[in-house]
Amino acid sequence: CETSTTMTTMMKFPLCGDSLLIIFMGGSLMAVFGIAMVRINRKAQHQVSNLVYALEILTILPILCWRVYESCRELEEMHEKVLLVQAAITTQEPSTSPPTSQQDTRWWDFLSKYFRENPIAAECYVPPFPDAFRELIDSYEYEGEKVDMSSPRQCSYSKKTDVRGNPKETVILGEEVARIQNANGSSHTPILVELRGITLRQLHATNANIIARCEKEGWVSTFDGKSLNPDTVTLYDVNEYIVLPFTKDSQVSFVETLPSTAGTQPPRFF
Repeated sequence: CETSTTMTTMMKFPLCGDSLLIIFMGGSLMAVFGIAMVRINRKAQHQVSNLVYALEILTILPILCWRVYESCRELEEMHEKVLLVQAAITTQEPSTSPPTSQQDTRWWDFLSKYFRENPIAAECYVPPFPDAFRELIDSYEYEGEKVDMSSPRQCSYSKKTDVRGNPKETVILGEEVARIQNANGSSHTPILVELRGITLRQLHATNANIIARCEKEGWVSTFDGKSLNPDTVTLYDVNEYIVLPFTKDSQVSFVETLPSTAGTQPPRFF
């Protein structure tokens, strides 16, 4: 969204009309100057050179103006697409009612084409089992122990451990943030994007969810459509089968939606 906003601001500059006029006027002045030089220096030895110079300018000028015109058209089309995408982000999905204005019509046509070419964008994957996200919202097993994921847990790390690896000193990171209940029944913990680091516990839960669901639900690769197993799942597949369905109701990030997120989680590694 930030990139789209920046692009929109840049493309609001009236490049097309002003640039075309300036280049046309500059080229015309250069052509007139060249022709004037030919007339003034009729007796000079470089008449032919001046004439060739003027003809070159007159030949190149239309080509240059046409290229500027084409570039301006491409910028205007890109600007319009940015506005349409921003409208789609704001409203989440195209309206089912007929468009009522020219802008609505362009928006309708663009989104219809986009959703036809990108079926994943039109409707995210729906897990076939009701407890599909159990490892993310309830608990999972790791090295024979049950790990709770149903309640908020502050982000922390073990600064010192004993010879057996047991933590001797735990450092708490971040600050607690109150969880927000959404109108549709979902909830999330609002966190700034730079403070949404994912914890090792949450990564283990995601991996446990992959192992539990991948072959059971018959996941296929988002790249080539081949069947997946837990060892061949990529981040693209995780986004398709876990992140998008899990955050569909909350409409926020994966970390913010996880019930185990108690507040900000400043990352220690990038």
